[in-house]
Amino acid sequence: MVRRPLLAALLLVISLAAQAVQPGRSKAAAAVVDTEQIKASALDAQTRCYRKIHHDTWAFRDCLSGLLAQPGLSAETRLGVAYFGWVGALNSLRVGMAGAEETANEFLPQFRQLQKKLKVDDAMLCTSIEGDCTARTARMLQAEAALPKAPASQRPARARDVDGHQH
Repeated sequence: MVRRPLLAALLLVISLAAQAVQPGRSKAAAAVVDTEQIKASALDAQTRCYRKIHHDTWAFRDCLSGLLAQPGLSAETRLGVAYFGWVGALNSLRVGMAGAEETANEFLPQFRQLQKKLKVDDAMLCTSIEGDCTARTARMLQAEAALPKAPASQRPARARDVDGHQH
């Protein structure tokens, strides 16, 4: 009879230890971060906003900013949307689309702040959106080091052409 309580206690400790070190989460955040919500939010943002990239990324940015402005969003949802904003803008930056660098630079500090708050590591966050995580994480660290120091409110306004596109 003495062995069974010890066995039960040992199994409980093993189970708790396994949950605490799940991939993609720090030990402290393992019980509170919903990584599936991050992935679902990134996919929802893609479905709603990525099609808005035509000539520039500003309509895309505005769409995502509208999603982020909704009241009552969880931190995981906000992280998924902001991370997708950066990834989408980064993709557009590779093809030289107008506004891509500006848009990427707006979403990068947003998602990094949420990521830090939730204690989600780079590897887990990267897997929330398909792609080459090694290259994307390297680009993220590079872009973070090169972020402009002036707040967005101090940067010059963009001009619009006759079709309403900002340049």
